Amino acid sequence: MPSSILPDSLLSYRFLSHLAANASGTAAAFVVRRPDRRRDGYVSALHLFDGTAERRVLSHLASPLYAWEDDTHLLAHLTAPTRRGGASAVTELYRVDLSGGGRELAVTLPVPLEEFNVLADGQLLCSALLAPSDLDQLFNGAPQKNAVAERPSANGYARFEGIPFYADGRGFLHNRTRRLFLFNRRQGTATPISPQDFIVEAYAADRAGRAVYFCGQRDSGVRKISDTLWRYDLKDGALERLYHGNLDIRRIYPLGDAAIIAATDRAAYGHGQSDDFFLLRGGQLRPLAQPGFMTHNTVSSDCRLTSGVPREVEYNGRIYFPAVRGYQSHLFSLGADGSLEDHLTFAGSIDALARLNDRWVAIGLRDLLRQEIYALDGVAPANANATARSGGEALPQTVRLTHLNAGGVRGERAVVPAHLNFACGSPDGARQTVDGWVLPPADGEAGKKYPAILTIHGGPRAVYGAVFSHEMQYWAHHGYYVLYCNPRGSDGKDDAFADIRGGFGDDDYQDILRFVDLALQAHPGIDAARIGVTGSSYGGFMTNWIVCHTDRFRAAAAQNSISNWVSLAGTSDIGYHFIPDQTGARPLLPNVEKAWAQSPLRYAGNIRTPLLFLHSEHDYRCPPEQAYQLFTALKLGGQETRFILFNNESHELSRNGRPKNRIARLRTLTEWFDAHLKESA
Repeated sequence: MPSSILPDSLLSYRFLSHLAANASGTAAAFVVRRPDRRRDGYVSALHLFDGTAERRVLSHLASPLYAWEDDTHLLAHLTAPTRRGGASAVTELYRVDLSGGGRELAVTLPVPLEEFNVLADGQLLCSALLAPSDLDQLFNGAPQKNAVAERPSANGYARFEGIPFYADGRGFLHNRTRRLFLFNRRQGTATPISPQDFIVEAYAADRAGRAVYFCGQRDSGVRKISDTLWRYDLKDGALERLYHGNLDIRRIYPLGDAAIIAATDRAAYGHGQSDDFFLLRGGQLRPLAQPGFMTHNTVSSDCRLTSGVPREVEYNGRIYFPAVRGYQSHLFSLGADGSLEDHLTFAGSIDALARLNDRWVAIGLRDLLRQEIYALDGVAPANANATARSGGEALPQTVRLTHLNAGGVRGERAVVPAHLNFACGSPDGARQTVDGWVLPPADGEAGKKYPAILTIHGGPRAVYGAVFSHEMQYWAHHGYYVLYCNPRGSDGKDDAFADIRGGFGDDDYQDILRFVDLALQAHPGIDAARIGVTGSSYGGFMTNWIVCHTDRFRAAAAQNSISNWVSLAGTSDIGYHFIPDQTGARPLLPNVEKAWAQSPLRYAGNIRTPLLFLHSEHDYRCPPEQAYQLFTALKLGGQETRFILFNNESHELSRNGRPKNRIARLRTLTEWFDAHLKESA
């Protein structure tokens, strides 16, 4: 009998990220992180892959920060022996000789870096969150002491001068903003690139080492969504403003003597509107292509630690990037002539991309396996033929190249999901398809009835797909059917399908209930009287909304949820701009009733379903006050409820929280559903 997948099976998983090839494309490095029970964290190692074999070259990284210096050397953020296991604000970068020459300390920077790149002349292009008090120390002779100034919070208070004043995963900002600077290793000096009062949102350097492009906005006290685009000349240090307007610039792709900009004006579909592409050449910005869909990965999974936004790769004068169509990643490319090509359908999620030995390789999730590296063979050149332009179904051959996650649960057997879909309308009148899946119990018997858990993704502009989910597989091995779908509001289709602004809890709610009905028809083993519902973030909102509007679910669990859009506008790190846009209450203050009408708290008196709240103490995206409010209302109303608060965790608890808390979260959820849905309940 195959072993069951358990909550602590997580400890045997490996998480891959930060794939990058050297300049000649003969080798690629990537980071492998594994959970460490004793340290209650993740141990990072750097691996090298030559296209056929992989090997570990560094066992302990302080963070996933590394960059290629040349074909045989890289700089990496190593854990110094005297500091192993501890935190340090100093960033020490070691030069590593991959041909066997060892390692040596190359750079010590007195600030914690967010990212760095090695430029063509050997200088480092660095980004870091810096406060005004940090700047003089950093940019005056590279001091040896720690340049992170004492924060007001160390004296028992914090001072805010702008919004947002905190950010999820970073905590209180203390007036720190992202700055770009150059570090000259020979001279030991740092030179600022971005102006002191400028907040950098995105940046990129061209491969020839001529210029750095960056975008963002002046620090006016209220962080804006529209951006200014700048070019910094690496030869003479000249700073040139290239664009100032209403575009929200999300990514910059240098391409020869030009740059491609992914941006949106948000005019038709608000903050969730897909990117358009613009060509920047000779200081002029002109429209290039309008894909009509999100140009990054949005496949949800609890088996990756980083976000689903892989770096783009330039090859033969084109930018290659993954994007989701339906519920799978596709490999696209874009040329400076505006031609957009769909080269390959990857039956899962492309999490990182590189060009290695004239072959595309990717970190991916597919075939109900956890992350591995795959070769994407058979990718036709741009404009090769109609098959490539229509998705390349006849061309690609995806080959698994690594087996880093093969040593998981002994005898593990993943349950295969059954795909279901139905047609629905969208605001533009087009017929679209809602996709969903049902995982049956791993050892279910024909003719028997089993409980089910409906789980709802966050976003809402994200997708579920047929990829491995630890949480879902555990529930299937624990005797549950698991139901999940992509209702309206999800990604994978067009902007009209994803647009539920001003109507949260309307079309999306109806799609979810319709999917449950469809699952019950297709799988008679589901006991309709024993179904639970759960979800996180937007999924937590929908869980709250569902139990406010129907009693068909036996139990519910709202994770990092939303109950009151009005208060969330003032407490979320993105609330002041995101909530008015999404609820249609723009501006918020004269239109509070519209946001309140979409708030589950307004309907709390209707709830009769036992409701568990799980929340992260340091969730600054959907702060705990959202759950406190609804929990209090239910207690005052005499309803069955419980609150579990996970200390020192962010909004990302289920994806990259500390291993002990991730395991405890899954056990807590399951115990709640067992108590209400199992036959003994």
